[in-house]
Amino acid sequence: MVGDKIRDLRKKLGLTQEQLAGSELTKSYVSQVELGRIRPSRKALALIAERLGKPLGYFLDNDDDRRTVDVLLKASNALISSHRLDEALVGLTEARVLAERIGRDDILATIEAASGRVKMERGQPLQAIEHYKTALGFNAADGDIAQRVRISCQLGRAARAAGLFHEAVAYLYGAVQNARSQDDPALTVEALTVFGDFCFADSHWQSALALYAEAAALPEPKPAAGLALRLALAHCRLGHLQEASAYADQVERDLPVPGAVESQKLWASDLALCLIQLGQADRARRLIDQSVTDALANPNSSTRLLGQSLTAGLRWAAAFADGGAAEHFIRLALDAKDHPDLSGAKAEALALMGRKASTPEDAMQYLGQALALKPDALSWKVQLAFLRVQTGEDTMDT
Repeated sequence: MVGDKIRDLRKKLGLTQEQLAGSELTKSYVSQVELGRIRPSRKALALIAERLGKPLGYFLDNDDDRRTVDVLLKASNALISSHRLDEALVGLTEARVLAERIGRDDILATIEAASGRVKMERGQPLQAIEHYKTALGFNAADGDIAQRVRISCQLGRAARAAGLFHEAVAYLYGAVQNARSQDDPALTVEALTVFGDFCFADSHWQSALALYAEAAALPEPKPAAGLALRLALAHCRLGHLQEASAYADQVERDLPVPGAVESQKLWASDLALCLIQLGQADRARRLIDQSVTDALANPNSSTRLLGQSLTAGLRWAAAFADGGAAEHFIRLALDAKDHPDLSGAKAEALALMGRKASTPEDAMQYLGQALALKPDALSWKVQLAFLRVQTGEDTMDT
């Protein structure tokens, strides 16, 4: 075990046995150590470790430390999922100390990636990017490709959140290319889906559709319902209503049972948005009511699930001109706590109030508040500009 580590690192660094031995050891001694025929003294091992650029602990048996790191990482990820971020950082700091002692770069990469996730949860994408880049630095070019793909996907998400579009594309494209080079369909599906989601979010629906379709064509295992949902949404945006309807039917058949993980629960509200565009009011409303009920009833549900469900409900009310539903979802959205995950739903509620307002002045007030929460909503800017023209106000700032 020790000999294998020494040999692998020596070759990776391009050193000969003679160079590693130096003047203190002999080539024969290094050879015998690498073959496992002799066990090096602590002094000799410390010398070898220094020349190979690793801490002494890397070459020692550290099963207890490794098990502790695994426990800390598992606990930290669970704490991040429940948004107990300060506690998660304590665990990650302890794990980092142990990982540095045993010299495991792959574990350090995992710890840095988890730290990046904490920063993303805190809405700090630039700091997250630094952690993810450090994680990639620990993952050498000849290291774990699957880990490198996943870190690159996380980097792409963080870069997009920071408004660094071209960097995001570069990281996501690299993730896809690395994944394609492996004989691992599940990894390729993961990378293609993340890149597709990026394209979809930026309204590049044809590119998103192509990436989703490539993922769907790969052999199992793959999350069939999740991909079918994405294909339905992309076809909807492109006006391919027959194809979208077929995929929507598949998704509804495969919707998760009660008790499913939250990422799957989000499918219901996503599917509802597709069904709204397909004009299927009853099916969409049933899914929305289910999602909102789940989000409000479960104290462990994230604000993202509630925000996405309320947004779908507000768009349903607007699409089908249902005044009662509009009042219901507006009240739920505006009564909800202030949180970045809920700002989109609150903006949708204010915009809908603007559309229903009895005077242009009230409408402008509501639309202005909506745009303050969601300043990139072009359709609301157009509505506000039209109202200002009607009332004779200056429109140069719109």
